[in-house]
Amino acid sequence: LYDQAEYLGVLLDQGKYEQAAKFKELVDRTFNKAGHWYSRKDMFGRLWGKDFYRWGIMPYLYQCSRMQRLVEASSN
Repeated sequence: LYDQAEYLGVLLDQGKYEQAAKFKELVDRTFNKAGHWYSRKDMFGRLWGKDFYRWGIMPYLYQCSRMQRLVEASSN
């Protein structure tokens, strides 16, 4: 999830808000299951690091919050 957080940040830095929103939806569906966040997915599709916020989850949630603020500011 850490790589996804970084990529989301790059999209936001470039002002690609629509692409960022689509990417966020995909990431949310992949790494959030039954209200729990997972920090990584292995090559077999298994999710690891349930609610281990230090490993990618907090950086991703930060970028999501940042995206919300940027989108709101751009619509004003």
